[in-house]
Amino acid sequence: MTAMTAFASALRELRQHGRYPRTADLATRAGVTQRVLEFYEAGKKLPKAKTLDALLQIAGATSEEAARLRRLRDEAHAEREGLGPHHRGIEDRVGLVERLVTDVALTLRQRGIAVPGDVLTALRARIDSVVHTAMRSGQADGTPNDNRPRTTGFAGSGEA
Repeated sequence: MTAMTAFASALRELRQHGRYPRTADLATRAGVTQRVLEFYEAGKKLPKAKTLDALLQIAGATSEEAARLRRLRDEAHAEREGLGPHHRGIEDRVGLVERLVTDVALTLRQRGIAVPGDVLTALRARIDSVVHTAMRSGQADGTPNDNRPRTTGFAGSGEA
């Protein structure tokens, strides 16, 4: 079974056993068309991280289900893009950070604590930037390609 097939199957199972078993209902609430959701469930397309997060939250996914679907989506994306093991290594680490950020946000929301969307968007943008820089430089293992010190701070956080 390919990663794309495993993702599609897991997403379909979540919907069928979740709050909105009808494709149209879940799609409408998640802000996508029924056709797009059907493409995801058929393994013809992969949702963006933001769309998957919306689907998971609306479907009532547990943190374990959400983590599994995010991992499967990451694997399917890597498989589709033909990324080798050295690229998957950094994607795995960044995927873990992304999943942790989303899980924390979901947990806080479940406890009635609002997390501003712009905070999550800024964090995800920074993660994406680091991944693309590492992949372009060929340093997917996270090691610097020269002898200069590496900075990891977030813009506006006071760290360099």
